[in-house]
Amino acid sequence: MKSITQLHREAMNLAELAFAAKLQGDLEKSKALLQQAFEHEFKPAQLIAKDLSAEPSRAILHRSAATLAMDCGCLREAERLVATGLAGNPPDQIADELRDLFNQINFLRHLELRGISLEANEFQLAIDGKVVSHGMAQSDEFVERVKYTETLLSRTAQRKAGRPYQEKGRTKKDIKESFELYLSIPRAASFAVTFRIGVPQQQLLLPGFDIQSDIIDEIMECLEFAYSD
Repeated sequence: MKSITQLHREAMNLAELAFAAKLQGDLEKSKALLQQAFEHEFKPAQLIAKDLSAEPSRAILHRSAATLAMDCGCLREAERLVATGLAGNPPDQIADELRDLFNQINFLRHLELRGISLEANEFQLAIDGKVVSHGMAQSDEFVERVKYTETLLSRTAQRKAGRPYQEKGRTKKDIKESFELYLSIPRAASFAVTFRIGVPQQQLLLPGFDIQSDIIDEIMECLEFAYSD
């Protein structure tokens, strides 16, 4: 029988291989490797679950297994693992990480109930300078950038679909419903947020659309240029 340490190491190796496969564009292989990684990490988490004296290893294994479960889309199992990890006596830092993970799982479940799936592509927006203090930013400066990002997304989507350029007015319904823009909770210091672009699971993409194409990269490049100064 393999030891807890050996199973954990194998799980981490499989997770690294899954990440490499994703970078290479082989999403099916990445998904299969992630599932294997989760199964390998789930076993040692189970073995150590009742040993409350095994902290912080116990909490670390449950955090890792819950993260892999979430990445695999097994949200209910991820919830159970987080709850089990918190039920012990984890160090404060790991307990906070488990709570943050639980919040992420709840957000994904909310999207699942709405029929929305998030792409892995994301980008960061950080505001600094005189209009920013620790954890706060002038609303006009922040809202203006969010609106600009939404406009850029819809305009790029229109062009990719071969539609005429729209200088003003409301975005067409079929374009607007093809993508949704989400924001993370702002982080302190530079008041940074993460933008993530989601597409409805049952949505039939418009002709010319490919969520895995260069549309996200193009938006990121435009945002980088617009916010560079």
